Amino acid sequence: MLHVGLLQSLQRSPSVSNQERHKIVSILVVITVIFMAVFGPYHLVGGYRFVSLLPTDDPCRPERTLFLVYRLCYGLTSLNTLLDPLFYIFLCPDARLELRRSLPCVKAPQQRTPSLSRLPER
Repeated sequence: MLHVGLLQSLQRSPSVSNQERHKIVSILVVITVIFMAVFGPYHLVGGYRFVSLLPTDDPCRPERTLFLVYRLCYGLTSLNTLLDPLFYIFLCPDARLELRRSLPCVKAPQQRTPSLSRLPER
């Protein structure tokens, strides 16, 4: 969940326009969702794994059952190093344009130039 104090100070700031506030809140929401999607499963499975070891006499049984799921969730955490930079890149309009230019299979939007037939006569 987003920090309430941060949102309150953002709302009170006179130097930030409504459009900028909306963009900042959107960025914070996306970063929080990425964080929860990447690290949430790992911590949930890790917590369950810890709790499942407490009442058992055979600690190997729950460990064998959860091993694959735990390792997959652990691998999922490394996606954060990929998703955050990609998100920040796509925030910047210049970066999106450069990405389009660098990929030969994606056409960059062409700037409209007035055609000769539309030019005013002299």
